[in-house]
Amino acid sequence: MRAYWVLAAAMLVGLLAPVASADTLTIEPTDDMYTDPYDPYPHPQGELWVANHAGCQMFQRIMMKFDLSEIANATIVSATLNMFRFHGCPNHPYTSTDFYAITQDWCENTWPQNQHIPHGSQIWASFRFGPGTYCWYAVDIRDLVQAWVDGTIDDYGLAVEARYYEGRCSRFYSKDYGVSSRHPYLVVEYISAGAIAGDKAQHMAIELRCSNPISQPTTIDYSLENEGLVSIDILNILGQRVETLVSGYRPAGQHCVTWGGAVRGDPDVTAGIYFLRMRVGDAVIARKVHVIR
Repeated sequence: MRAYWVLAAAMLVGLLAPVASADTLTIEPTDDMYTDPYDPYPHPQGELWVANHAGCQMFQRIMMKFDLSEIANATIVSATLNMFRFHGCPNHPYTSTDFYAITQDWCENTWPQNQHIPHGSQIWASFRFGPGTYCWYAVDIRDLVQAWVDGTIDDYGLAVEARYYEGRCSRFYSKDYGVSSRHPYLVVEYISAGAIAGDKAQHMAIELRCSNPISQPTTIDYSLENEGLVSIDILNILGQRVETLVSGYRPAGQHCVTWGGAVRGDPDVTAGIYFLRMRVGDAVIARKVHVIR
């Protein structure tokens, strides 16, 4: 007999008024640079390099930092980092990279360009640049931006590191490049804390139902007492987002979404423990679910 679990939470949260809508913030980095321990010469102004290629002694990493103080405690709907790639290895057009949170403060004017900055072990985003050159790339860093604005981690910016395999060179324009239309920039859609909080705070009932364990595509049922901004994410055991199932406004009432789990052939979804996280405004509930084959 298949087991089911139900989450029900009655919690005091701000009323999600029908007029509440997402705002957009578009900003350039306050600081950006790249580091390379094997290059003693001044780095080209206006460029960001990333590589992990032992044969050419290329071990560059990119550093970026953004001022997100004006959206502190906001609910992040989406956060997209846009970078213009102007060069790639001619013999290998791809560069696989991971994005980490930097763990100490820094400034591009004082940080040594031959020293890699320390970062955490959690990979907040992964992206494979290529094969296109002289074009824009958009990287989803919503989870990292949410952690910054929540104060879960200090906002010291991010480090982009190429993987030891398929880590050939990619080069991007920085905020110091002479053509402003090629500068990197971050676009954040968010619901401010003030837009969510209201004078008529009330209890919001949240219910979430899913089969457990999961061995085939499964239906996740959820209900809302009031309309609101809803996100439902699948997280792995490290807390990294594997997939977003729901993201956007939903009316009050019963809803459902299907998750394929491990049977979809997704290399990121193997048998093991995962977490199903549902966020409705400021309310967050999560439960462990076991994926089996």
